[in-house]
Amino acid sequence: MDQDKKIQILKKIPFLKSFTEAEMEFLIGIAKWLKLEPGEILFKEGTVEMAFYIILKGHVSVQKKTGVGSLKKTLSTLNAGMCFGEMSFILGKPRSADIVSNEETYILKIEAETLNKGEEPQLRSIQYKIYKTFSEILAERLLEADQELVRSF
Repeated sequence: MDQDKKIQILKKIPFLKSFTEAEMEFLIGIAKWLKLEPGEILFKEGTVEMAFYIILKGHVSVQKKTGVGSLKKTLSTLNAGMCFGEMSFILGKPRSADIVSNEETYILKIEAETLNKGEEPQLRSIQYKIYKTFSEILAERLLEADQELVRSF
């Protein structure tokens, strides 16, 4: 796929709405483009990997072990435009769930080591925008968890 086609895809992703075209070009150069087949496991709960992902096309399930044995429960389904893996990316902690593709899915993988090296101003701008978006996403999730906790009383 050529550079122009990749930029057109990235322009449609809400996570990247504040990125300039030049920043998207830079991101294309440091990110990995992955294709998952239906039922393919991207990563398993407990693995350590400092990377986060943005779904470009398709859907994945977030699955967690339910206790003893190999039973897993689907916690949520993530759609195109959504990101995941940011907690391991930031903290370097083991993955808290499995990610399994529900259909043919295209994903952008961004590794912390690659994103956090270098001092170029353009890279600093990308880092700022990514971490700002992470802050917004995590704040929304915390608000939802607080509301769910209040409803459970």
